[in-house]
Amino acid sequence: MTGYGPKTSASVRLMAAAGLAAICVLLVSLSDARAATFPGANGRIVFTSDRDGGYEIYSMASDGSDLQQLTNNGDAVDDFEPALSPNGRKVAFVSSRDGNFEIYVMDVDGSNQ
Repeated sequence: MTGYGPKTSASVRLMAAAGLAAICVLLVSLSDARAATFPGANGRIVFTSDRDGGYEIYSMASDGSDLQQLTNNGDAVDDFEPALSPNGRKVAFVSSRDGNFEIYVMDVDGSNQ
């Protein structure tokens, strides 16, 4: 396989996004940097912010407009290190919502977590 094209199965793309999120977990353990992603195929940027207390995942258009909060778990839970799937439809991220850090996937609008 040379890349992610329209014929690549959704499960392969999802596994690639989850693998990227796993790498992000490793990087978080080495650094506390919270960086945004590059715009995905849909033009959205996903990022982590603690603007309302705990770390949550947000999305916005690449020009900074249309800010959307994708997760909302309160101060006791951290959601971070989002990674967009190659087609821009899914977001893989790390969350402590179950008491330990695990990889989750959701739709780019925050649904189907």
